[in-house]
Parts: sequence; structure tokens; C-alpha cells
Amino acid sequence: MIYDFVTVLFVVSGLALFTTVFCGAIYYLFIREKYNALLQHYASRNFQEPLSSSWFRQFGLLGVYGTCGYFRKLLKGKKIPIGHKKYLDNGPYQFAKSLDKSEYAWFYKLMLFTKLVDIFIIIWLISFSLTELLSPLG
Repeated sequence: MIYDFVTVLFVVSGLALFTTVFCGAIYYLFIREKYNALLQHYASRNFQEPLSSSWFRQFGLLGVYGTCGYFRKLLKGKKIPIGHKKYLDNGPYQFAKSLDKSEYAWFYKLMLFTKLVDIFIIIWLISFSLTELLSPLG
């Protein structure tokens, strides 16, 4: 009984993960120019940033996940290390908080897609592990 439930959860969460990634990719195609303009606007400020965030920008659609994670941390005000015992100054945090929610609603939706991907990956991995642990031997 529980094995069947976990198996169904594994399949459903896998389908939800695939659907979310697919819809996020389609959404990205529609907002790509706005996304690149936002990143250029951010880069024009010459903020010091972690190497990983500038590295992610090179990958277009595949880099959206890392870039959105970086901006999510900025919006939450989390300390972001940029070196040994060195953290971002206040400039990038103020930039992220100055984004008008109505003007950049598309970016908040993109961040929602990346958050949903996080959630579905966790559910999928847990259900996979439980499926393997509970699988009948034989």
C-alpha cells in the first residue's frame, strides 16, 4: 500500500518536474530580451559579485537557475561571500530591492519557476529513495 503511494508520488513528481522545467523554458523564450536587459543593467553598475553568478550568465537558459538563485539571495538579504571572509557590499542588495515589482513581475515569475523546480526535485529524490527502500525483494 505505502509502496504504491510512494511509486505514484515518484511518477507524479517527476512529471511535475518535467512540466515545470518545460514551461519555464517556454516562458524564458518570451522574456529573454527583458532578462538580458536586466542583467546588462545590473552589470553596468559594476558591482562586485561572486564568480559563480557571472559564470552562470554565459549559459542563457541553462544559467537562469543560478542567476535567479543569486537574485533571490539578494532580495532576501542573505550574506553572499565573494572571497575568503569577504562579502558583498550593500550596492547589489539595494539594486535588487529597488526593482519595481510591477515592472519586473516577469522576473519574479521566473524566480517562481526556479523555486518550483527546487521543490519538485526534492520531492522526486525523496520519493525515489523511498521507492528503492520499500521495493519488494524478489
